[in-house]
Amino acid sequence: MKDVMETTAEKPHASPYGTYILVWLCLMGLTGLTVAVSGVHLGNWNAAGAVAIASTKAAVVIWYFMHLRYDKSIFRWMVLVMIITLGIILGLTFIDSTVRGPF
Repeated sequence: MKDVMETTAEKPHASPYGTYILVWLCLMGLTGLTVAVSGVHLGNWNAAGAVAIASTKAAVVIWYFMHLRYDKSIFRWMVLVMIITLGIILGLTFIDSTVRGPF
């Protein structure tokens, strides 16, 4: 019984502190980019730029802080399918809002 418990248990993983510092610096840089881009008039691309930066920040958080990096590949595929589905829904929403115009 002990052998079954040892083989099915996941191996612990530890990331070095340098990785978390680099992730934090990346998130701070993306936050600074968000602030910088918010002051630039990009027309219809303002929302797309904000969503792209926010998606990148979310991907970094999911990959490192939620440990998707260490999970099985099925979980990575499920997250990828979710992101593609969300992208399709957001894309259709943006298309619909540009065709209909403002309220």
